[in-house]
Parts: sequence; C-alpha cells; structure tokens
Amino acid sequence: MNLIMKKFSGCGCGLLALLVFAALGAAPVTAQNAILDEVSFCRFCKRGTAREIRKVLDSGASANAICDKYGQTALMMAARGNSNPEVVKVLLEGGADVNASNADIGMTALMWAAMENSNPEVVKVLLENGADANAKTTEGGMTVLMSAARLNSNPEVVKALLANGADVHAQNEEGRTP
Repeated sequence: MNLIMKKFSGCGCGLLALLVFAALGAAPVTAQNAILDEVSFCRFCKRGTAREIRKVLDSGASANAICDKYGQTALMMAARGNSNPEVVKVLLEGGADVNASNADIGMTALMWAAMENSNPEVVKVLLENGADANAKTTEGGMTVLMSAARLNSNPEVVKALLANGADVHAQNEEGRTP
C-alpha cells in the first residue's frame, strides 16, 4: 500500500487513489495516509464529493490547505471548480477561512466562485457563511460583483451578490464600477 501511495503522491491523483483503495476496503483512511500532500487535497476539492472531502478532513487534512505558490486554498479550489455547494459547506464546517485571500492578487473564494462557478448556490453558501460581498483584489481593486458581472454567464450569481449587499457603486483603481 505504501508503495502505491508513493507512486500517486504529488501527481494530483494520490488522494483520489487513496479514497478508491479505501472504498474497496484495501486501505483505511488514516491521518498517516490521508494527507498525501496539500496540493493533491486541493485538486481533489475541485472534483470530490462532500462525503469524500469530509472523510479526508476527519482524517486530519487541513481545510485551510495551501494549494500553490500563489496561496490558493482548498476552499478557493472548491469554490471555483466544484459545482456542489455541499463541498464548500464541508470545508467551511472543517474550519476553512471564508475570507482568506491568495498571495497573488488578493482573490477570495467568493471572487473565484463569482467568476468561474455557474452554480449560484455555491456563491450563496459562501455569503451565508460570512464571505465579504464587497472584497476587492489587492491588484486593480476589482470587486466580487465586477468579477461576476464580467466573467460569469449566470445572472443568478449577480443577483445573489446584490441580495447580499454587493455595492454597485464600488470602483476599481481605474474608477470603473460594475
């Protein structure tokens, strides 16, 4: 088993392999083998189910895992790439910082969801758990609403932001509004 896990570790599929082996009864998910690496966990958050993510968190993985050199978190990865709001809920219940921003340009999970996730329920879960509807990037001063209005094709995402106090008059560094 350890040889198999070493083969998969770091490739972004190690966590998935572990869960498959665990589901087949080949290996229990434990703190020793569940945390293959933070990068694998982060990638898994983009496509895993809420049950799978909960199992890994219960085994000791950090809901605030850092995914890359830009400071993306597991919650950011789930918010931008997983359309299941239950996955986001599980990470938040596991202690994920809803307003953490990446080191690159200050993007938050809500910003990523507003830009790249077409399911407004993901945005709503983040907002219900304290995400700042008026957060701005550290570079350019782009707001969550600007991100959604420009880059998300689902108008329900914009509606969810407006219903939760997103400022339609907020300006970026160039003086532009959403």
